[in-house]
Amino acid sequence: MSDWVHLRTEPNPIVASLVEGRLKTEGIPVITKGNPLGTSYPTNTGGTAETYIYVPRSRLKEAQNLLESLEQE
Repeated sequence: MSDWVHLRTEPNPIVASLVEGRLKTEGIPVITKGNPLGTSYPTNTGGTAETYIYVPRSRLKEAQNLLESLEQE
């Protein structure tokens, strides 16, 4: 995973799923690690709910710009 970099840590698994979907819609590959939606025992509070979102190093700036534009909307 050396070509992948951390984009953000999202404490809300629903928001993490939305971010992942939007990045993929824009053609940006995504890897998520953490407590995904749909697991047998999902948690939604504290550090156990965090989802770590990674993108390819070469697409980091593009992904950051996309998230910034979404947050401004």
